[in-house]
Amino acid sequence: MKVALTLSIVFALLAACAKEVSTVPVEEVKKASITVPFKAAPEKPVEDSQYRDPPPRALYMYVVKPGDWLSKIALAEYGDTTRWHWIYEWNRQKIGDNPAFIYPYREFQLYKPADEVEREDQLFGLHIVWKGETLWSIASVKYGDPRAWILIFHDNRATFPQGIGRMAIGTRLRIRRPLK
Repeated sequence: MKVALTLSIVFALLAACAKEVSTVPVEEVKKASITVPFKAAPEKPVEDSQYRDPPPRALYMYVVKPGDWLSKIALAEYGDTTRWHWIYEWNRQKIGDNPAFIYPYREFQLYKPADEVEREDQLFGLHIVWKGETLWSIASVKYGDPRAWILIFHDNRATFPQGIGRMAIGTRLRIRRPLK
């Protein structure tokens, strides 16, 4: 009942529109046409930057921050949310089968032009362990989140060959600059 009523309204509107539309003879259309003068090519040649080879790419490690998701990372790093597929493909083994589940403080491999990638020596500072400090407490101070201890642990794996255990006073740890 509703469909028949709706169709009848649509047909009535189409019929009303058809009555208002008039046809114009072809001769009148030809008279009304406008001639646009041809524009000459610009004096200086157009840059062929789109045909140049892309800049060399470099691999770098991106640290997932709390609240990140793949499209957010793609927007921040590449300016396009649809490039999350790239990040997923490059890091499928770390992410697993579901790209919706990524965990903070994991490192993902990303690619950027080589001139945009910072050198590793610019990314790290040094921290000397004091009495009573733990990776948890150091992460709280350096990153504002105690769960970032895992990042410190991964960056200093060689320092902890037997696992975390106790850290000796004076242990030298590589600490990343605060995450952006």
